[in-house]
Amino acid sequence: MLMKFKGIGTIKSILLSVMSIAILISVGYGMYYQFIYKQTPEYSLKIIYTSIQKGDPDTFFKYVDGEGILHRIYDPYIEKLLKESDGRNISMVNSKGEKRILNLGEALLFTSLDNYHSDIKAVLLDEDLTEKLRFRTGKKDPFIDNLKSLKEPDRYELISIEKKSNANGVANLVITALDKKTNETKIFPVEMTQMEDKSWRLTSYDYKQYHHPYDAFDQI
Repeated sequence: MLMKFKGIGTIKSILLSVMSIAILISVGYGMYYQFIYKQTPEYSLKIIYTSIQKGDPDTFFKYVDGEGILHRIYDPYIEKLLKESDGRNISMVNSKGEKRILNLGEALLFTSLDNYHSDIKAVLLDEDLTEKLRFRTGKKDPFIDNLKSLKEPDRYELISIEKKSNANGVANLVITALDKKTNETKIFPVEMTQMEDKSWRLTSYDYKQYHHPYDAFDQI
């Protein structure tokens, strides 16, 4: 009888040890997720993709610095045209009714910034873009088409996220994914910059291949 009680006590001790280990693992994972994984570029990329899939433009704008990206694209051309002073000024009015007199480079940036917010909201919220696209320079808009493809459920299968560099709060990564609709492997290089709250924001991508709002360099 005594041996039976000793056996039960041993089982209880084992169960308590297993439970303690499970709790420690759970706490450890929680701390890893909160203080390590959530502060990685990979986590922010996941949030961006999820925001597209779920139609959440507010989260998308939080983790993607679209305005900064557009300035990096157009600012060199604006500076060049300002130095030339060739008089190619254009009167522009955006969707908010704001009117400005701008040189050609500034006008393209002005239009791109206006389209950036409205296009992304329209795609993520499944709004009809037919009327808006009538006024674009081409019959199709590659930026919108690429964004729409990211919104299609289960279209892409992630193959890898390779970190090329990570120094001074700037990380360069290469995302490789299979486009199951076209059976193509797509490579998507991105630059991520760490914010003050330790989260990461997308600050550059291969816009020459994947385009950007109102992609009109041929007009410069």
